[in-house]
Amino acid sequence: MDEHKLDAVLSVNNFHAGYAAVAKYPALTVPMGYKESGEPVSLTFIGKQFSEANLLRIGKAFEKESKVRVMPKGYED
Repeated sequence: MDEHKLDAVLSVNNFHAGYAAVAKYPALTVPMGYKESGEPVSLTFIGKQFSEANLLRIGKAFEKESKVRVMPKGYED
């Protein structure tokens, strides 16, 4: 990540979460779409150690721009 000046590595459907956990890297998963069945398809941002605040900013920016999140039933205001 340092060599290529990356803020995060992306993983679809949390596929690489195990690698992140073993490396003690933080990960943040957000919806990036939904299957026809309604099941969410997720995007996981994996950062370097102690980069949680940056991952939250990246995740918030992604959700703001993509606008794909659908509030689960029963959680509406």
